[in-house]
Parts: sequence; C-alpha cells; structure tokens
Amino acid sequence: MTTLILILILIISIADNLLRKRLVTGMFKSLQETDAEKVYLGLRVIFTVVFIPLIVFVYKTYDYSVIKWVYVVAMITFLSSQSLIERKYLEGKKHIATISLMAIGIIAILSIFGINGY
Repeated sequence: MTTLILILILIISIADNLLRKRLVTGMFKSLQETDAEKVYLGLRVIFTVVFIPLIVFVYKTYDYSVIKWVYVVAMITFLSSQSLIERKYLEGKKHIATISLMAIGIIAILSIFGINGY
C-alpha cells in the first residue's frame, strides 16, 4: 500500500508540473508574493492541523476504504480553497490548473484504490 501512495504522489506532482507549464503562460506571481500570503499560510496550517492527525488515526484502523475517502476529501478541501484564493488574488489562469490538478488527483486516488479492490 505504501508503494501505491508513493506512486500517487508521483502522478500528482508530475501532473501539477505539466499543468502549470501548459495552462499558465507568461509572467505570474505566486501566492506568497501577493496580499494573500497570510491567508494562504493560515489555510496550510489549518489543513495540517486537521487532516494530518485524521490520516494518522485512520491508518491505525487499517480500513483502506475509509483512507481512500479521507484522501479524496482532503484533496477537494485543500485544492478547492487554494483555487478560490488564486482566483481572487492572482491574475491569469492559475486557478484552472489547480482545479484540473484536483480532478486528476481524485481520479488517480480512486483508480489506485480501485485497482486493489478497496
């Protein structure tokens, strides 16, 4: 199962890199270079405080069907809120790349867990 999680992380990071290169063109700012720096940092802290202990707790139950849905909810929560912040504070199409990454990530999570029958 650990190997599949590592494959999932690899798929999502490659997709993120490709989407950012294809959809985001020209000069663009990151969220840390705008007024949204504190909002984005707060979002990451809240995500870490809520979902990391939840994932650790669920792993101890060894119920992979629950782990699958925790990953899906975590990805939807974090990437959709990041996309909303990018849409509000940044110009361009960076938020579309984030939404596309969320769709690819959810498909990857469901397919990897579906292959193993979880």
